[in-house]
Amino acid sequence: MAAANKPEDGRSQDGDDSPAEPTVVCQQTAQRLVYEAARSTSDLRCGDHVEVEWEGTWYQGCISDVPTSETYAVVYETGDFEVAVPRSAVRLGPKKPRQPKKATGKASKNKRANLERLCNAANESDLETIMELLREGVSTTEEDELGYAAVHWVCGPDHDQPGDTITRRACVALVGRASGSLELKDGSALKMRPIFHSASLNLVGCVKTLAHLGASLSGALHWAVGHRAHACVRELLALGAPGGAKAGEWEGYTPLQLAVSLFDNYAAAILLEHAERRGGLRRMLGEAQVGGLKAGALHVAADKAADDCMALLLRYGADAAAHNPKGVTPLDLARKSAKSAPAATKEAAERCVDLLLTSLSERAAMARQRTSWTSSRTAGRELSNGTRGGTRGSKERARAATDGAESSDAESRHRRKRRSRRDSSGSEDARR
Repeated sequence: MAAANKPEDGRSQDGDDSPAEPTVVCQQTAQRLVYEAARSTSDLRCGDHVEVEWEGTWYQGCISDVPTSETYAVVYETGDFEVAVPRSAVRLGPKKPRQPKKATGKASKNKRANLERLCNAANESDLETIMELLREGVSTTEEDELGYAAVHWVCGPDHDQPGDTITRRACVALVGRASGSLELKDGSALKMRPIFHSASLNLVGCVKTLAHLGASLSGALHWAVGHRAHACVRELLALGAPGGAKAGEWEGYTPLQLAVSLFDNYAAAILLEHAERRGGLRRMLGEAQVGGLKAGALHVAADKAADDCMALLLRYGADAAAHNPKGVTPLDLARKSAKSAPAATKEAAERCVDLLLTSLSERAAMARQRTSWTSSRTAGRELSNGTRGGTRGSKERARAATDGAESSDAESRHRRKRRSRRDSSGSEDARR
């Protein structure tokens, strides 16, 4: 009906000669909705906000990883985690249609209005508007009323906006290059850099784009682990993101300890598998928390009663007998947690105690077996040396006895010869 009130030449009927509003924006919105609808059945990405069907009810969550070609790993809004959700039960969550803001007349000359337009375009990955405003010289590093610049909005969009799409990656590259620096911190209390926004939202493609542009990866791994962005954790490890711990950040936890403290067995497995492939498993397991327990991940698991994470750590060779500078072992912490644990976590805390006791007993049995094997080997070596020494002595004694017998025979022959000479000389004298 609204279209019927306008003449065919595209001009309004109120006498204004200005052209009517073009329909390009509507066409772009329609194309975007069609594209998202197509993705909803075949091409969901990590970081997409989705709905999961279970017994006729749809639950909202976010894709954290794509473990197989037939399943998604989903973190629900309630905090629950499911590692193998069939793709047939997942659909893309509802997206709010983009509402572009037109700034005409005086508003178009207003610097603040253009900044808001740029931030909105960055949030919505509106590539054409971003290019237009950049040509007008609008700053990508100036903060809006919320304390975020366009470079932050494009890397960390609202949940109701398209996530890790090809268009958003192009916008990240464009705004990132225009910003001059990708280390700009936002004006929030968290002081997040652009790559932190993308890592926390599990936007793997955006993280790769930022890394290609030269963004520092320091600290990004903590943000990915802290928000269960599992695909981003794997990608950051492949890109060589450093781990470690810093005082005052994430309670001094390393990425592995942070995953354990969040009971995130999936992220811990990703970290341990990567460390094992790179030959840094022992260092990762023994890396101590800065402050707090000042110990490794096994102490954190015992303190938090994270039984599944503890079983995983022990399977990868964590030392159950390790102690922190105060001499506290994981078993001490596990027993303490079991005594004070509420009913909901008491079973997990008691299982931690059992796991540690089993590991310690197996370690003691292996030590005894190793000691027994070493002792038997030493005794066998000594016996072998003694046998060789006895054989050598017997040969020497036999040789000495033979030499003695030969010398005595020679002496006997010599005596008989002398006796025979005397006898022969005596008989000759008698004949004379």
